[in-house]
Amino acid sequence: MNPDGAAQLAAVVEAVANPAPTAVPPLPDMAGQISGKVYGLFSPDLFALDPVIEIVIPGMDVSVRGVQAISLTFLGEEAAFALDFTDGQCEELPVGLDGIFRVSESRLGTIGAKAEWLTDPTCRVYLKHIGSSQDFRLDLTFNGTILEIIAFQVHDGLVEAIFGATSSQ
Repeated sequence: MNPDGAAQLAAVVEAVANPAPTAVPPLPDMAGQISGKVYGLFSPDLFALDPVIEIVIPGMDVSVRGVQAISLTFLGEEAAFALDFTDGQCEELPVGLDGIFRVSESRLGTIGAKAEWLTDPTCRVYLKHIGSSQDFRLDLTFNGTILEIIAFQVHDGLVEAIFGATSSQ
C-alpha cells in the first residue's frame, strides 16, 4: 500500500464530501427586483415525473408535485425558494448561495438546494433529491413581469420550458 497516495485520496474524499463554502458574490440588480415576488406558472409540470415511473407505480398520486407558483427571496448568504402547489399548500426550501446545498424535508422528499446567478437576469437553482436520482437544474430567466424556466431533469436528460408571470412590477 502507498501511504502517501492513500492520504491524498482520503483528503480528496473529505473535500468532496464536505466542500468549503465560497464567498457569496454580490447579487445582481435583478435579485433585488424579483426578491419575494410570486410568479404564477402557466403549467404545473415543473417537477413532472418521468412517465415510466407512473407506469411502474400504477395509481401513484403525481398531483402532489404540481406547482402553480414560485418565488425566490434573497436573505444574505441564503435564499428561500417558495413553491405553491396546485392543492393550495405552500413550502419554502432554503437555498445556499455559497456553493453549499441547504437540506430540508418537503413533500418532494429530502431536498438539497443551492443557487447561483449566471447573468443579471438568469439564476440557476439546483435541487438534489437526497437518496434518489430525481435531481433538477432550473434556469430561471426574469424579464420584467415574465419568467422563463428551463427545467432540466438531470438523471434522464429531460428538458422542459415553463413560463410564468407576476402581476407586480
